[in-house]
Amino acid sequence: MSRQRIINDANFWRSPRVADCTQEDKATLLYLLTSPSSNMIGVYSIVPRIAAAEMGWTAEQLIPVLRRLSVSGLIEFDEQQGYVWVKIWWEHNSAKLAVSSKLLNVTISQIEKIPEAWRATYTNFLMSYIVPERRVQLSAAIVERGMFSLVEHPKRYHIGDCDVTRQGLDADAASRQSDRVSVDNNIDALAHDRVSQDDDTPSTSDSYRFKSSFNNNNKSIGIESPAAIRGSEVVDNSERRGRELEIARLALATMTKSL
Repeated sequence: MSRQRIINDANFWRSPRVADCTQEDKATLLYLLTSPSSNMIGVYSIVPRIAAAEMGWTAEQLIPVLRRLSVSGLIEFDEQQGYVWVKIWWEHNSAKLAVSSKLLNVTISQIEKIPEAWRATYTNFLMSYIVPERRVQLSAAIVERGMFSLVEHPKRYHIGDCDVTRQGLDADAASRQSDRVSVDNNIDALAHDRVSQDDDTPSTSDSYRFKSSFNNNNKSIGIESPAAIRGSEVVDNSERRGRELEIARLALATMTKSL
């Protein structure tokens, strides 16, 4: 089934990174952005012989260009596994749409197929293109699917817009319990940072805080927007700190449920 791909003209033709490319480089980038083999996340398998034929080239002409683009940082090319990662993909496609509730499972399934050496780097790369709320949801989905191999280099996952390091996810139960304590300490610090230090007035800064909802016995993690925070009931600072800590721990409990 055919698809319609959209190229952001300014992000391509006026991009400083693309401007220095040769004609062959630009033609290859356009092909990779619109390839019939492409998927939703911009990391997909490629057969150089077939790709070259679709461009009217030979594999011997295409492979040196792919290598050159990889050196320039515009793509990653794994010749052995036959995978390409188009690093300018999200300049022309919607990361917000890819992690929407309707397409999140498709995105996760495609991330699972990425070469293992790229998974953690790619996941963090995608995180940089989405808002904190979606980062939390994507992180929770990764943990729920048991895709810890995605975040073992380094052993890390994202909670909101903050990285929380985990140690030894593949260790024994005692070590895992110790990890939970370590992460919990990080969560405490994160939650305190998200609360106003002013004892007289509630926080009105444009920061986000955790919230957790429970629908049909399925836990989901999100965050409250700044507007929701400003419109919330005024409470003293100590009570607000306690509330933030509890919500953060709920988020952590959900994300470590499968451990």
